[in-house]
Amino acid sequence: MTTIKRSTINGVSSVDRVLPRTALWRTIAVACAAAFMLAGCHSGDHEDHSNDTSSNSTHLIRMGFVPGPYRQEFEEGIAPQLKKEGYTIRYQEFADGISCNDALAHGEIDANIMQHPTYLASTNAQNGTHLKAIVEVPTPPMGLFSQKHAVPQDVDGSPKMGTLTPPQNAQIAVPDTAVNLLRVLRILHRIGWIDYNKQAKPDSISPRDITANPYHLKFVQLDASQGPRALPDVDYAAIQGNFVISAGLKLSSALALEQRDPAFINVVVVNQPSLHKPFVKAIVDAYHSPFFKQKIEANPEFNGYMPPGYFIHSGEGSASSSQ
Repeated sequence: MTTIKRSTINGVSSVDRVLPRTALWRTIAVACAAAFMLAGCHSGDHEDHSNDTSSNSTHLIRMGFVPGPYRQEFEEGIAPQLKKEGYTIRYQEFADGISCNDALAHGEIDANIMQHPTYLASTNAQNGTHLKAIVEVPTPPMGLFSQKHAVPQDVDGSPKMGTLTPPQNAQIAVPDTAVNLLRVLRILHRIGWIDYNKQAKPDSISPRDITANPYHLKFVQLDASQGPRALPDVDYAAIQGNFVISAGLKLSSALALEQRDPAFINVVVVNQPSLHKPFVKAIVDAYHSPFFKQKIEANPEFNGYMPPGYFIHSGEGSASSSQ
């Protein structure tokens, strides 16, 4: 029951309300429950370290990616190992390599996986950055694709490369960055379609460096991500491996694939000031582990990828190398 007591203090009348015991205990109970919930939430955040992106910054690794298979490789073969060591992973997707490297240079992410050493060197030279490669990763090769022209097949299903001849004045969509155009020219030279100046610099090579073009090929330079979309409109498209995968194309359907070259094997990249931080060694060790190698070789989605050097030098099996 609530009682009301009227009193007078210094001549001023006031009314004092006395809460019943049940209401008082209810108030105390609610306050205790709220305090318990807050304490429990804090404890849960600390314990569920693998999913807590607000954890201690020394154990948070912010990874940057562009479209392609590298995040899948990381999530399946690397992240489980890092989480066992107490690291939390935060993933960030970028539309292109320029913005991904810019975020790394400005400390918005801790590492990225989307570029080969030749592209990295060109980026550092052009922008005055100090980004460093720390370890190679399995890399889908660049390939030459067509929806208009098929390559004759041998009896075992492999392409008869010697009979791959383009029509005169065929259009070929190629990446608009010099370092990736170099990869295209290397493929076309190997299959006998062109010759080019081997002394041209990777960061400035252009179609003007083609020294022999017997089929009068026409080069259409596009943003690399547009290669798959250009296929209906051109005779051929040279498509970077990550965009081959993200577009749902099969490496096995390529008319030709680039051959393995360490200069074009993609790498994990960090900013120079981070080189000696513990998370860098943890990432490198995870890529070099038997666990990661087994994950890659057991997944048919990674068939045809150019293997990193440590796969080859391990003396065991390796991811299938390209043509």
